[in-house]
Amino acid sequence: MKYFIVSLCSLFASGCSAESDFIQKDCGYLSEDYLIVNFDSNSASRTLSIGKSALTFKGTTLKDMKWLAEFTDIESFTFENDVLLKITLNSGFSKNIGRVTASCKKLINSHFKERDVVW
Repeated sequence: MKYFIVSLCSLFASGCSAESDFIQKDCGYLSEDYLIVNFDSNSASRTLSIGKSALTFKGTTLKDMKWLAEFTDIESFTFENDVLLKITLNSGFSKNIGRVTASCKKLINSHFKERDVVW
């Protein structure tokens, strides 16, 4: 039993990376309509897929549930300190996704601008 508890604690510790520890690894178009941004930390990864009218988030930590948000469900999409991508939904749910490069930030902003999406 003692080993089970130690194993469980280790699993939670490795699965709960700090949200700001995620750094953008890749940023580019899968097709004309889908911008894919991949993030990595020491022990986990995240993917943000931004389409024509919605985005999908999925991650590999215990805290990262997969979710879909229509653009109309998003209250704000910001870059804190110019690099930390943060998404807040109208429901009040908020998620720091990870740090992005200036070129990826420009690509994301351009993607939304082309679709007349402004927050």
